[in-house]
Parts: sequence; structure tokens; C-alpha cells
Amino acid sequence: MRPHAEIDAAELLEWQARGARVVDVREEFELLSGVIPGAESLPLSRFLDGVDGLAGAPVVFVCASGSRSRDAAAYMARQGFEHEVANFSGGMKGWREEGREVAPWRPPADRAEPPTEADG
Repeated sequence: MRPHAEIDAAELLEWQARGARVVDVREEFELLSGVIPGAESLPLSRFLDGVDGLAGAPVVFVCASGSRSRDAAAYMARQGFEHEVANFSGGMKGWREEGREVAPWRPPADRAEPPTEADG
């Protein structure tokens, strides 16, 4: 088993430039506060249902503080994921504290409205 990496914001950008997918595991209502540009959503509550869709590239997991994303990265490493796996240890909190760009979250095309806290 190859362990997952713990990376900072600068390293996340390097991984992204090399073709890594940035996967935000926060719940959809949490995404309303913004996401890392280029990030895709796979809420931890539906993680096992969507994990097969992550094949094909290295993955960096993101959450609010780095805790839930660490769990996702560790799970993928234990499962023998074919590519590198990393946890962005600062989470969105650290991303914002560094003054990094935050993009608005766009719900999937099959959703007419963004979720609300009542949905989550």
C-alpha cells in the first residue's frame, strides 16, 4: 500500500497543473461558500457510490479543514488506488487564509437549483 501525501496549497496547485483532479468531499450545501477553482464535488456521504469514477488520474481531496479529506485519501490509499493520492491538509479554511481564489460552485447540470442546508 502506498500512503497518501499531505500537501499544502502551493503543492495542490502543482498537482493540479500535472493533471490531478481536485475532489471536494464536503456536503453540497457547504459548497455554496465556494470551491477551489477546478474542483469537483463528491460528498463524503456519497463517497463509496462515486469512488469508481475517480480512476484515471492522481487525486487531491479537499474539505473544510483537512479532516474528512484525510479520511478519503487514506481510504483510497488502503484500496490500492492506481495513482497518487493526496490530502490538502489546510482545507478550504487554509485556502482562504492564504488569500487564494475561491470559485462559485456550480451544481451538476441535472440539478435545477443549488442545494440548501435543509437538503443536507
